[in-house]
Amino acid sequence: MINYSLKLLIILSFVIGGCTNGEDIPEISKPTWQRKSNFPGGERIRMFSFSLNGKGYVGSGLTYDENGDVNTDLYDFWEYNPEIEAWTQKNDLPESIWSGQLGISGANKAFVINYGKIWEYNQSADSWTFVTSLPLSRFSCVGAVIGEKIYVGTGNGNNSHLNDWWEYDIELDKWTEKAPVPSEGRNQAIAHAINGKIYLGFGINEKAQLYDDFYEYDPISDSWTELSKPKGIYNGRTLSFVLDQKVYLAFPEVGNLHPGSMAVYDISNNSWTTTKTFPSGDIFDTSTFTIEDIAYVIGGTYSEFSAQVWSFSD
Repeated sequence: MINYSLKLLIILSFVIGGCTNGEDIPEISKPTWQRKSNFPGGERIRMFSFSLNGKGYVGSGLTYDENGDVNTDLYDFWEYNPEIEAWTQKNDLPESIWSGQLGISGANKAFVINYGKIWEYNQSADSWTFVTSLPLSRFSCVGAVIGEKIYVGTGNGNNSHLNDWWEYDIELDKWTEKAPVPSEGRNQAIAHAINGKIYLGFGINEKAQLYDDFYEYDPISDSWTELSKPKGIYNGRTLSFVLDQKVYLAFPEVGNLHPGSMAVYDISNNSWTTTKTFPSGDIFDTSTFTIEDIAYVIGGTYSEFSAQVWSFSD
């Protein structure tokens, strides 16, 4: 873990700091960033997001109202069609899902975790169905879908940072507590499912410290394995996505690295490399989804809220 100082960005606190341990990151080939038309919902941060059957989805979040104040009462939900590069507003959400919540998808299912509730989205009917309540309500948690199981953990609940890890069996409608994340509690972490395993790390603990650790969770053995650490990674609500079975992670300005410098974790050899910097400095509180071999980054902030949309292909 790394001590850090707080930097106030609009109404939010983001974390930056120094890291001296970890793996030196070699440079890899330069992929492509492409600017798309702006998100029609306006400048936005902290939207939940997921992809499902070739479409991308974002919803709710935080934006400015006509008086310049931050508006948290948002129910809107949007679909992105990459074939025609167009956004369509869908039916409103069943409740405001404004900040620190989670969208996840897998096995042709998509869910939003909002504090103590899980909602499932029906794509063909454009409707939401309440699924279940979490054993403990929380925000800023992480999770993933593997087969007919939903995995959820960490975040902030009961006025503390959590390191617990839960499995929800969709068919049996049953929660099972699993092995906890091997650290103190954290929120604002990242987690992605790849090849039946979950890759989780980074985030912030209750002592105002950043984590630089990274783990692989195996649902079959219910065990965590610590993986290699990148050098110079700083993570507090920063953008992350999976593409071609690799985890991409952006981080803020550190030393001679510019905001949006990106590290890439390859699960095949447990190693980190760097790749082309995200062209916008708006790396905090972005929304991301991946459709086939292209990742999309929507909104975010560094000094102001953004409506920008970018695509990334390796």
